[in-house]
Amino acid sequence: SVCFSASCFFSWSDCSLFSHPNIIEPYTPKFYAQIHDRDLNVGETALCTIAILILREMIKVRGYISEIALCLFHSHTPISSIAQHFFDELSIRQRGLALFNVLPDIISRLSMNNICSKDLFQQIISYLFAFIKNDRHCEILVRRLCRQFKQAW
Repeated sequence: SVCFSASCFFSWSDCSLFSHPNIIEPYTPKFYAQIHDRDLNVGETALCTIAILILREMIKVRGYISEIALCLFHSHTPISSIAQHFFDELSIRQRGLALFNVLPDIISRLSMNNICSKDLFQQIISYLFAFIKNDRHCEILVRRLCRQFKQAW
């Protein structure tokens, strides 16, 4: 049920922060997967909880941030609003470096993701690249991406 799932998320956040972070760690992918649950209330609760924990630096991003990026253009407005607010906030953290540092991972994972269409990929990347204002950051990002492409071939 939705109520049970929401309770599990709140318990997960408490356990991962204060009591047993090492026990909770192996289940992290399952918690991120709940963002895309068929029940929109479960997805919204999961996304909101995870976004708050990341923004408060209570959990680390660890390669799952692309799951949040997939929500930027979700058909359910509350979910897309939470995702947009998350990236808006992330873009101002550490003078933009917080978002800059995770962009290569987002691009890499979304380009391999079968759920993400080419059009959605372009929308997400355009949205996120709008936050990169520094020319030097753009150059570094292009170099990192080229290095990743070279390694992939």
